Amino acid sequence: MNVRLLLPVLFLGLGFSPLFAQQFVPLSGYDFPDNSLPAPLTPKVNCGDFGLDAYELFEAGESRTIKLDLDTIGLGPGITYSCEGCAEAAFGTAVFANDTLTYSADAGAEEGVDELSFTACNAAGECAIVIPLSILVRRDSRTIDLGNRIVLPGGVVEVGVPREMLPSEAICRTIETCATDYAGREQRVAFLEGMDRGNDFRYVAARAGGEDAVCVTVCTAFGLCDVYRATFTIDREAVDLPFFDDFSYNDFRPAANLWQNEDVLINRNFAVGPPSIGVATFDAVDFDGKPYASGSSTPVPRDYLTSTPINMAGQSGVNLHFQLQPRGLGNRPERQDSFLVQFLSPEGNWSTALRIEGVPITTGNNTPLPFESYTLTIPDEMLYNGFQFRFANKSSEVGAVDMWHLDYVRLDAEQNPPRDLALQAEAFYLTEPYTAIPMRHLQAGGEALFRDSITLILENLSAGATDDITVDNGLSRLRVQGGSNDPITVAASPLLPSAFGTGGSGDNEFAPGQRLDRTILFSKLGKVYTDIVGYLLTVADENLTHKLETIYLFNNNGETSGAYEPGITDNNFSSVTTCFGEYMAYDDGTAEVTLEGQSGTTILQEYNAFVDDQLTGIQVRIPRGLGGLGDQDIRLVVYSGDTMPTDLIYSEDFPILYAEDFHLDSLQGYTTYTFDAPVDLITGAFWVGWEQQSASRSIGVGFDRNNSPEEVQWFDVGNGFQRLGGTTTGAIMLRPLLAGFAGFQTNTDDPAQQEPLIEVFPNPTNGTLHLRPRQLSATQVLRYRLFSFSGALLREVSNADRLELGDLPAGIYLLEASDGTRWSHHKIVRR
Repeated sequence: MNVRLLLPVLFLGLGFSPLFAQQFVPLSGYDFPDNSLPAPLTPKVNCGDFGLDAYELFEAGESRTIKLDLDTIGLGPGITYSCEGCAEAAFGTAVFANDTLTYSADAGAEEGVDELSFTACNAAGECAIVIPLSILVRRDSRTIDLGNRIVLPGGVVEVGVPREMLPSEAICRTIETCATDYAGREQRVAFLEGMDRGNDFRYVAARAGGEDAVCVTVCTAFGLCDVYRATFTIDREAVDLPFFDDFSYNDFRPAANLWQNEDVLINRNFAVGPPSIGVATFDAVDFDGKPYASGSSTPVPRDYLTSTPINMAGQSGVNLHFQLQPRGLGNRPERQDSFLVQFLSPEGNWSTALRIEGVPITTGNNTPLPFESYTLTIPDEMLYNGFQFRFANKSSEVGAVDMWHLDYVRLDAEQNPPRDLALQAEAFYLTEPYTAIPMRHLQAGGEALFRDSITLILENLSAGATDDITVDNGLSRLRVQGGSNDPITVAASPLLPSAFGTGGSGDNEFAPGQRLDRTILFSKLGKVYTDIVGYLLTVADENLTHKLETIYLFNNNGETSGAYEPGITDNNFSSVTTCFGEYMAYDDGTAEVTLEGQSGTTILQEYNAFVDDQLTGIQVRIPRGLGGLGDQDIRLVVYSGDTMPTDLIYSEDFPILYAEDFHLDSLQGYTTYTFDAPVDLITGAFWVGWEQQSASRSIGVGFDRNNSPEEVQWFDVGNGFQRLGGTTTGAIMLRPLLAGFAGFQTNTDDPAQQEPLIEVFPNPTNGTLHLRPRQLSATQVLRYRLFSFSGALLREVSNADRLELGDLPAGIYLLEASDGTRWSHHKIVRR
């Protein structure tokens, strides 16, 4: 299919003429934090070509003859042949007769070079041109067995490698997985130290059961390479029925106790109308969030979701149930981009039990494609101990394309599904249309900036049951908590579905199949609403950053318990955080697609200053583009005006940097650009965006399709600004940074070329983080700044040897070290 989705395809019925000025494209992938390997990783050095063309190579114990092409023309009769160095050969025996050398390498030779030279002379002392010959003798490479280790799925083990037993100094090394028949592909390996400090490595196991292997190859300058081979048995025991997962947990990878792959993305933002919050998205990017290598035009399996072994011995009447949706808010799979369900036979062979075609190209991008239910009966021959099933998507494209969304997977012998009352939509942001806004602007803007309405969607997913599921009126809550000064905790106790309906107690009871989808005015929550508004508008300190979490928490009577937990209870909880910091945002931090402007196009998003302020920079979500973006800059622009952008008041070019390369912000991180000088903002509208300069590739900026501010996006192709409108709506992921922003600009140095200033350990840490300078003179001062997950400054110290993080919650932090002229950033994991 066409990966580059042109604007006319998505914006049906647009009211402007330059239809090709902008386009939406799929994401190329994501970047996921990996905390299992050392940071920074010691790079792998590929040995490559050893440049041995100048040597005649002999294996130890090898013997053969070499004819020397000496030019004896004109020397006449009585020629004497001679060899200099033959008698002194140290690594073999050299015999030179007439023009032929017989060389026999010593069987016990390790590695060495015999330098020989040959000539022929007549009686008068006239000689042929001397021919030098360098003979390299090497023993065979050796494989040293480092033994086997039992590792849990996803487990971490460090392996000691003996000092190399090479006859000369090692100049290069490689490390790679080398098992030929192991199914796992998420395993990771890395050296712990530089070559001068040994070849020990860390191994992070994949989830798949079986035997994996790692080979460390260490080589001399003469290409003699020894291999150190360690094997790892990843031990997975079979689980019992029932097997159930609805993907409602708070993680971006599938549950390790149920699944053997990490290819799919667990999320709550790509699907539309799932049976319960949280789905597994097959997005055609690998477990690291990187696009798969391009292949032929024929679709091939990309992502796998493979169950752990299951004990099916003695079972009967077992069925696999699941629900599936193509596209959602992502990219549409074409007919040939099919979805597969496969079973593993007792002989170890996978067979396809079901193939589901993609979507016809005639289907509109806004045509609803709901989840569909599927049931497959497990054949009797598959009822053995160790049975596995797997799902896979097929694609021929590159990047986050051809999406399928899987939910509510159940393998059991039950006639009816478990009794489950599930949330189908997330909790809510407190403000609207902004998802983040500084407190001083909120307090100046007043109650109008709070969201008007809130929505609750619940469904009893049971079928065939006779009993209702009742929401417990003592334990169910809407809770809003957080803040900085005098933190607030406000709870609607209880929060019952009846608050969203007629108010009758019957609204809290759900018969099998019954669904509630209701929206009410936020103010209808009465005291809960007034307490929240009162706190934010009158109590909260405008000079502090406040984060308030909105929580839906339901406790339901009558749900199935036991083996179907925690999935049954996980989907009763949802939380969303509204940030009142030093930036504005319309988005939720996740991009479903990217928005590109063609050459010469300016794209803007409108914001409103409710008090006079200063604009100090812009955060931009720049997902990785397919094929890269070359060496172009991104030109950020700021406009002012009354009812539309008219005056360019700031413009600055910045290098294109991917936030995750610098361990910043979040899973879908923002690149932070700070201006050379702050831009004064007066109360009223202002616009921020970017101008696409002439380049072979357009810059894509993240586009959040789950939040749709109205009439705030503009574009100009040279004929004046027009509103960007149409049927595909969302928020451009641009965040203005206002006065008081204490974060950091994304470093413009190439991180691969920058030597870290310090070593930090242990990392992850349970509290105490030690700091060890790599090089520091007596006059230098190292300054440290610790930032939160979202860029807020938490600590600032100088010349410390440790940081105490025990008071901080578990999560990911960024430590910046600086000596005044250099900086290094270190991702810190607080456990």
